[in-house]
Amino acid sequence: MEKKTDEYYIREILKGDSGSFSQLVEKYKHIAFSLSFKLLSHREEAEEAAQDAFIKAYNSLSSFQNGSTFKTWFFRIVYNTSISKLRARKNREINIDDIKISDTEIQSAESTVEQLIRTTDKSIWKLD
Repeated sequence: MEKKTDEYYIREILKGDSGSFSQLVEKYKHIAFSLSFKLLSHREEAEEAAQDAFIKAYNSLSSFQNGSTFKTWFFRIVYNTSISKLRARKNREINIDDIKISDTEIQSAESTVEQLIRTTDKSIWKLD
């Protein structure tokens, strides 16, 4: 059986044979996951990043130029996708010590809680 090159599959995909992309996915899926996992350290996020990278590569395949190999081009997409996920994760993670609350905000919250206690049935608060 003749082994076909990445360039062959790219030409076929660009001609309309989207099924040829599965050959590239099969060839690079383990390495794409490994790179994503190395950067993200979470299995689910790495799987998602690798899958997103394949989708991005497929959608951008017409802009691929043979100045580099498909492998190099694709791994750059995997890397960038993984870094974007890492940045998004860091933006979601907030350290409680980093949150600054002014004295005015604290007093306002305390006042609101006191007012709530006064206007509701005190038995639900179990106050003595």
